[in-house]
Amino acid sequence: MNEIEPIKPWIPGKTDSAKMLWLSDSFAEAASVLCEAMVEDTYERQYTNTRVILHLCRHALELYFKGAIAAKTRKNPPKTHRLNVLHSQYRDCYPSERHAVDAPFPDQVFEDALLGLFPGSLEDYQRSHDQRYRYPTDAIGQPFEEREPFDPLTHRDAIANFRSQINLMVFRIDRDYWA
Repeated sequence: MNEIEPIKPWIPGKTDSAKMLWLSDSFAEAASVLCEAMVEDTYERQYTNTRVILHLCRHALELYFKGAIAAKTRKNPPKTHRLNVLHSQYRDCYPSERHAVDAPFPDQVFEDALLGLFPGSLEDYQRSHDQRYRYPTDAIGQPFEEREPFDPLTHRDAIANFRSQINLMVFRIDRDYWA
């Protein structure tokens, strides 16, 4: 039996925002590893496991947005779980397309819920998005209606792309890491 050395408690980055960025990359990596395991049939191909993978992606993106915003503004990260709000603030801080991130879930999460053909129609969806992959029902016990399909091969590629984008952005934003 081989001895395994304990993992030391260390996160790269000198600032809290940089640490949040690096942690976001770890959540994206975990999602990638689990999706790859699902493709290789070493992680059960069942709907509940797809929720875990997508929750890891969602949390990775939330941490990434918060860390990137805090790094740019030099303030504490926003105190919200709403990806549409975070995405809007992120785009204000990083308007260049080179900072765009392709998330492996529907774009409605980022759309302005008050614009479009049906103003406010996305509000419930966006407000509860942080719950959709963690719980089978909303806060009042109603099941989440949409049950989108999950193709492990397609999602594997999308998640790998998502993770590489986050990883690249973390290196771009956390320039202190290289100082």
